[in-house]
Amino acid sequence: MPAALLVYQVSERTIRQDEPLEHIRELLNLPECYLWLEITDPQESDIALLREQLSIHPLTLEDIQQTRQRPKLEIYEHYSYWVAYECAYAEEIHQIRVAEINLIVGKNYLVTVHAKPAHCLESARAAWLKPKIGLPDDPGFLAYLIVDSVVDGYFPVLESLRNDLENIEERIFANVDRDFLQSLFSIKKTLQSFRRLAYPLRDIFAGMLKREGRTPEPSHTMYLRDVYDHLIRISDSIDILREQMTGTVDLTIDLYLANLTNRTNGVMRNLTVISTCMMSMTLISSIYGMNFKHMPELEWQYGYPFALVMMTASAGLALWIFKLRKYI
Repeated sequence: MPAALLVYQVSERTIRQDEPLEHIRELLNLPECYLWLEITDPQESDIALLREQLSIHPLTLEDIQQTRQRPKLEIYEHYSYWVAYECAYAEEIHQIRVAEINLIVGKNYLVTVHAKPAHCLESARAAWLKPKIGLPDDPGFLAYLIVDSVVDGYFPVLESLRNDLENIEERIFANVDRDFLQSLFSIKKTLQSFRRLAYPLRDIFAGMLKREGRTPEPSHTMYLRDVYDHLIRISDSIDILREQMTGTVDLTIDLYLANLTNRTNGVMRNLTVISTCMMSMTLISSIYGMNFKHMPELEWQYGYPFALVMMTASAGLALWIFKLRKYI
């Protein structure tokens, strides 16, 4: 998909879309003119555009081309480089689907680069284009709108994880099998992945509010604090879910092993009963199977039925004793 350029003229409060990309340098020199360059599925031509028109550092361009970056904030001389992840929860497989979003925030421009469709960009664009009274409209504020939309999307993911964990806990005492354990550990893995996305973002905002690195604009501080407050709530919820998950996993493993032991004991009990019954029957049959010459029963007319009755009676007696002792 080709890159799209959005031009916002502050003095006239007008929006121009689909401006020629070759005019970026000229537009940057215009007073009170803000640019938003959106690149989807970046190609070599897009990387060259960033290098030539915006003088983006080679290290930033390298990070953009390499996916699965850790959420981070890097400060350069003329811009800051952000990496954040939009998340959506897939309940059928207990996993999160992520979309990596790269943001380059300059004094009068914003560049967003992403390989997959990102819904947060649509909501941020709608909020940025709406008439605003008393709110900033510079690229820094637009970057805040994007990150705020990303963070707000974390709450439904948390709620879905919480619901899945509660459903798992309700099923613990009903049926703990391999499918159950697979679902449980899938949720645990997803929670760990989600934590690796949210925690670095929290640390980034904590550093910015402590005025480490580049000092945010005073007009942006309250908005950054709002996002940081959301990230604190998300981090606390993740910690609570992790503790709950740890207890659930331990209990589930104990129950699974206990059930496995009980099933093993049941099998051994049945084998013991069968072996005992067969042992008495085998004893009788082996006695009458000996090749001694003087065995009166061998010449008896009812010897064979008598032996069968004895074997059946011995097996029945053994079963009755097991039943009496509540072994079966």
